[in-house]
Amino acid sequence: VIALRIASPYGPLYHSGAAPTSRICHAAAKGIAVDFKGARGGAPHEDHEVGAFYIKDCGAAIQRLQMAEKLPHKIYNIGGETGIKYREFAAAVKKAAPNTQINLQPGNGPRHRPNAYLDISRIKKDVGYKPKYDLERGVAEYIDWLKNHPE
Repeated sequence: VIALRIASPYGPLYHSGAAPTSRICHAAAKGIAVDFKGARGGAPHEDHEVGAFYIKDCGAAIQRLQMAEKLPHKIYNIGGETGIKYREFAAAVKKAAPNTQINLQPGNGPRHRPNAYLDISRIKKDVGYKPKYDLERGVAEYIDWLKNHPE
């Protein structure tokens, strides 16, 4: 059995709205202000770091692990190459949908942890995984997908 520790993917078919990244993208696609009412902790803090990465990279990583003939480890992290601050995520959303209204809280919140992303060096070395989607590309594709697949 191989255990996967998956960071915070965002992308098509995520509907719960629990993750602020997806909540932001859904609002951007609908052209409405982001509503963080009911979100755990309220609006995220702009300097809070999250291990957000695009769902297509997540799928590619899982596929590589599933198809490997032999793996030298029992646990693999799946995520992006670095952590992303919510203000960076918001900037990428605004680039894709400039009229999006996102009200983030200033600074770091009480749940802040520095370097809050998973180290993916093991999966990179063992199966050659490398994320293909940078933040702007992933966010733009997700928002475009949401616009073309309304709920």
